[in-house]
Amino acid sequence: YVVTPAIFSSSTLIEADSPNCSYVPFEGKYKLTLNNGEVVSAECDDSSAITQNEISAYSATVVSVVVGNCTTEISNNAFRECPMLRDVIISESVRNIGDVAFYKCYNLTKVMIRSGVTRIGHLSFYECTGLNKINIPDTVTFIGEDCFQFCDSLTSITIPSSVTSIGNQAFWHCDSLTSAVIRSEY
Repeated sequence: YVVTPAIFSSSTLIEADSPNCSYVPFEGKYKLTLNNGEVVSAECDDSSAITQNEISAYSATVVSVVVGNCTTEISNNAFRECPMLRDVIISESVRNIGDVAFYKCYNLTKVMIRSGVTRIGHLSFYECTGLNKINIPDTVTFIGEDCFQFCDSLTSITIPSSVTSIGNQAFWHCDSLTSAVIRSEY
């Protein structure tokens, strides 16, 4: 199993990713693991959104992101062009993944989206060329234009029946995509 580094305190939980251990979400706003092993976290504040301004100082070195339970939105451009970002875990409190949120995160390979998200914005995962797997929970109703465009490593996708709108070219140039399951109630 893989255990992501964490700071142990009464308000911080550690997460584990293994077949025998489900993920326990971080309680704060976000937790970033940087490539030098440093962990940066933010507790809840007046804003329940993660913004680009909060992340910009770490964008060159962040390798892992855990979005905490008090977060309801990942704002537009929040993690845009984080070159070393490899994995993202989004808690069930998040409702919206903003436009261009993970745009051109070339090394992003794993995204876990918990039930709760209803909207995945335009260009959210555009040109995430390393992304090979993504789960779309059955709470999502909207997938924006060009959302997964140029995700060259994406091999399969399942669209739940809850999705009522898929934007133009959402999966355009996903050259490795060999399986697409669309669960429609019609």
